Amino acid sequence: MCTVKVNFLQKESNQTIMHEPIKIKLTVSEIRVAAQVGVARKLSSMEKNLNQNESYNYQKAWDYDINGAAAELAFCKWKGIHWSASVDNFTGADVGDDIQIRNAQKDDGSLAIKEHDQNDHVFVLLTGRIPEFTLRGWIRGKDGKKPHWKSNINKGQDTWLVPQEALRKIPERNGKQAPRQSPRQTPRQTPRQTPRQYQKGTQQYYGTT
Repeated sequence: MCTVKVNFLQKESNQTIMHEPIKIKLTVSEIRVAAQVGVARKLSSMEKNLNQNESYNYQKAWDYDINGAAAELAFCKWKGIHWSASVDNFTGADVGDDIQIRNAQKDDGSLAIKEHDQNDHVFVLLTGRIPEFTLRGWIRGKDGKKPHWKSNINKGQDTWLVPQEALRKIPERNGKQAPRQSPRQTPRQTPRQTPRQYQKGTQQYYGTT
């Protein structure tokens, strides 16, 4: 996993999300990588008998894991940073030290925060599904756990559903998008070993798990 802290936020303000959402489209090679990671995550959860509560939907679980992995890759592609493609990372961040990526497949979907999620982490919402995702906004874990957003969608585990209008906007870059990492913050460029079948153009976004 990448241990470099991502300078995702320039300033924490009360600004809402941008009027023009940022769309990120994955290539076939990138989708192949995300799908393999998503399948690996689902198989690992099955081996550990995880998420088998009353609200568990087995048929949708594969879809959630694969699209969730693809959303992580889409964010890293947009930022131009390394994607760890981790498996069994239940407490660490999805990106850098403190960024969690959440996916809602519906355009008006909410950002989900669970009871065990860390309060000081940044949660970023990307809506959509393979091959295209839309970057909607972000919120701190502690700010998302408000009583009026609490939901019983997951029986046995507290979950908060933060609506998009409550999310903060993505810091702008050149009036449009968030700034990329400075050279000092960029992860080391020493290449990790990557599967040979993946095309060269996708290797900057992921590593082996």
